[in-house]
Amino acid sequence: MSDISVAVRSRLVNAASVTNLVSTRIYPSILPQNVTLPAIRYETTTSRPASKLSGGAGFATSSVSIDIFAVSHIAAYNVQQAVREALQDWTGTSNSTEMVSVQITNIREDYLAPVDASDVGKYRVDIDVEIIHEQTIPSH
Repeated sequence: MSDISVAVRSRLVNAASVTNLVSTRIYPSILPQNVTLPAIRYETTTSRPASKLSGGAGFATSSVSIDIFAVSHIAAYNVQQAVREALQDWTGTSNSTEMVSVQITNIREDYLAPVDASDVGKYRVDIDVEIIHEQTIPSH
């Protein structure tokens, strides 16, 4: 079974338009404390294996959430544009996983107010991505 999150991270790390803005600050699930912004957090939220009457169909549909954090609205927007361009309509093989279809299904913007005594909050953009990809059929 492939880890679709690894393929997504690989795609983002290898997209110059993304790394020009965030370097390699692309993390699974949790951002490190005091990380330099902008930065990206990603995680697979669901994975639905497809099946047919005789068993597995050899592909799955996975949903991946990508969250962008930045200190300004324009910085968050610029990273969102780069991520969208890197992922939208992506096909081909990444980390031994064949991507059949990749679609951006939702983009949301938010402002996170400061939790300390500072006046500096964070701008956040959430991108929901639906990926149809090959998946190994388990043998019985």
